[in-house]
Amino acid sequence: MEYDRPHREEDQRATMVLVLHNHQPFGNFSHVFREAFERCYRPTLDLLWHHEAIHASLHYSGPLLEWIESHEPGFLDLLRKMVDRGQVEVIGGGFYEPIFCWLRSTDQQRQVELMRRHLRDRMGRDGEDFGWQNGSGKRICRQSFFHWD
Repeated sequence: MEYDRPHREEDQRATMVLVLHNHQPFGNFSHVFREAFERCYRPTLDLLWHHEAIHASLHYSGPLLEWIESHEPGFLDLLRKMVDRGQVEVIGGGFYEPIFCWLRSTDQQRQVELMRRHLRDRMGRDGEDFGWQNGSGKRICRQSFFHWD
């Protein structure tokens, strides 16, 4: 049985989830960090800063965070402001971007804890940790081809 409903114009808006993974490997050349920072990381954060209605989740690898801290500390101040105003969340993970399924579970946990402590000390928050606490990260590793226990 169909009910007569007044015709309403449907909401045609879409939701977009913006998650950016920013990474430089440990030991990379300083000039590579600098070029990537100037061409990508800084312009992206500046753009988001000027468009407060755009929300994003941002991940920075540990080596990249360390480089930014020592070379561009103002960047982290801006990032912290954006977190405080609720525009950005910082996503944690493994500090050195390990391939988790190749690590023993104790090493997996150490990588996540190192990133968590680093973000807490620098950003005042632990960072979102992709579900490691509720077990989803561990389940992903167990389902992969390579794993340690």
